Amino acid sequence: AALELGAPPERVEALVLGIDTGSEASQLRDWLNGAPVSVALVTSATHMPRSMMIFEDAGINVLPAPSDYISRGGRWGFGEYYLRNSTRAVHEYVGFAWWRLQRLLR
Repeated sequence: AALELGAPPERVEALVLGIDTGSEASQLRDWLNGAPVSVALVTSATHMPRSMMIFEDAGINVLPAPSDYISRGGRWGFGEYYLRNSTRAVHEYVGFAWWRLQRLLR
């Protein structure tokens, strides 16, 4: 997507070994080798707060670039839309709590 939006290819790096946000942050930290740069962190808007915390814990200065905003689109009632969003919210809250617990135990 970055290339299609006009980013120079030499400025785009794909992190292919990351299996989760924590391993991606570690991989990027190692790749940057302590260089004092800011990077654009592109992820879904619902995942952005936890992602920023994880990348900043890895010592990476991030500029948030949220995507995948969720909109109700005028629908009302209970259904798949609300269940999916509730599931995403629970996933993020549990993930946030798990990461904070791991930080305390280090």
